[in-house]
Order: sequence, then C-alpha cells, then structure tokens
Amino acid sequence: AFVLYSAAAAGGIIDGQANATLTEIVIISMVRTRLAIIALRHLTPRDEQSLDGVEVADGLTGSVLIIGFGVLFAPLFQPHSPWLVTAFLCLGLFLMGLTYGPCG
Repeated sequence: AFVLYSAAAAGGIIDGQANATLTEIVIISMVRTRLAIIALRHLTPRDEQSLDGVEVADGLTGSVLIIGFGVLFAPLFQPHSPWLVTAFLCLGLFLMGLTYGPCG
C-alpha cells in the first residue's frame, strides 16, 4: 500500500498530506489487527482439527501472482495519466485483498 500511495502522490492524484494520512491509517490498521489476533488467541479455546486424508501442499508459492501483476499491469502505471494510476492502485489493492484477506 505504501508504494501505491507514493505512486499516486507522484502521479498527482493525492498530495503529500493525503499520502501521509493514508499511510498512517494503514499502519494503525496493521497494528490494531495484530493486537486483535493476539487477544483472540488468548481469549478463545483452540479446536483440534484432524488432517486425516488431507494431502500436504508442497512447492506452492505466490510469486507468480506478484510477477504477473507487475508485468501485465505495469502499462497502467503512467505518471502522466491520473486515470491509469487510479486504475493501477485500485487493481493492486483489490489483488492485495484477495491475497491477504483469507489469512485472517
């Protein structure tokens, strides 16, 4: 998110103050989420899950999504076009949500 906000500031979509504010919101959100996870681990009982019949995933990585995003959507990141920078930011944040949303 930090890189995307900096790119938006460089593209003229947001100013420096908005960049700082959005970055601060992301940092506070990350800290708050981590503290909530720690608190919930101590407050909720753990359920034991059985992995009988589940095949172990081996050799899977998420780098293909990151490389594909950088290569395929890099033309959207043109500093002279605010609309393309906005599309790049929206797409990047959407994919970030898809990637890290299921993690909790």
